[in-house]
Amino acid sequence: MVYVWQKEEKNLRNTARKGQTKHMDINQVITGELGVKRWQVDAAVKLIDEGNTIPFIARYRKEVTGTLDDAQLRTLHERLMYLRNLEEKKEQVKNFRPIDDTFFEVLADDIGVCQEMLRIILEDEKLIVKDVIVQSSKRNLYGRSVRLDALCILGDERECNVELQRSNNDHHLKRVRFNASSITVRDSQTGEKFEKTIDLIVVYISEFDIFKGGRVIYHVDSVIRETQEKIDDGLERVFVNTAVKDGTTISEYMDCFLQKEIDNAKFPELTNRVHYLKHEEGGVNAVCEVMRKYSEEVAEKAYQQGEEAGKEIGKEIGKEIGKEIGQRQANIAAIKNMIIRFQATKEVILEDYTESEYNTAIAELQAKAK
Repeated sequence: MVYVWQKEEKNLRNTARKGQTKHMDINQVITGELGVKRWQVDAAVKLIDEGNTIPFIARYRKEVTGTLDDAQLRTLHERLMYLRNLEEKKEQVKNFRPIDDTFFEVLADDIGVCQEMLRIILEDEKLIVKDVIVQSSKRNLYGRSVRLDALCILGDERECNVELQRSNNDHHLKRVRFNASSITVRDSQTGEKFEKTIDLIVVYISEFDIFKGGRVIYHVDSVIRETQEKIDDGLERVFVNTAVKDGTTISEYMDCFLQKEIDNAKFPELTNRVHYLKHEEGGVNAVCEVMRKYSEEVAEKAYQQGEEAGKEIGKEIGKEIGKEIGQRQANIAAIKNMIIRFQATKEVILEDYTESEYNTAIAELQAKAK
């Protein structure tokens, strides 16, 4: 069965593909679903928004709604709340780009997307991706000690860890070395001969030119210094960036990572996946769920740190103060996370947090930026 609102979704996706954005006409969708007049839905929605209950509207406002009965009004109310919530979620994800780590994690949780990406970056049209494991996946056995934006299992049994990095405040080569070593140890069984150690490719995607060589892609190899001979130790490191524009297919693909909406026939898997995550119910919910999960983790970690700090003040009084400190620090950390990762506006933040907490978060972000 195809619901009217799903047809409306399809129309909106077609509009989005042309570089335009448009909000769903919720009242019109409900009108089609209920098979009633538009003015009846408009009237009922107005009464609901004014705070009237469904039983009250059904019993005492029949002349206003055109005699919509209790069952129709309850269905209308349910769909109204659902579709409004869906639109709010779309607002939360609309500014995401593939280069944003939270969005990329959900984007890459798809074999087709990863296969298309690696075929382009590794310049291998026959490359096959059999499986993908992302950071939030229940199949992630590496924990938080290893960053798995997307660990791909290839058709020839090699593994490829795709890492995404926007900030330029880390030692990128050592980060790659650490994560590669951790994955190798985890996936190579103890007691095996070293010749059976996994072959691993690391694709490191950054928003800047790490080596400042004016190239969109760099291959870092193990080389014998005296002879300049390249040796194969089972680790392949590829650094690719969105900063350099050189007219190549790789550069064109990486430029898509900076776009909020993508419509490129050369990259159908990326194009379709971005549309799904931003304009369809299942995709929007998937992105919002990862956002919620990470926000809760940040808040919980900050709360625990704040509570421990507060306990130092004293046992009884300090514990209570610690809880208060912990909650405030958790809120501030959550606000900063919303601003940095989700570009949340002040209005959205103040729906759940105080202005004092918001101002403190802004001050801390500004201080860190100096």
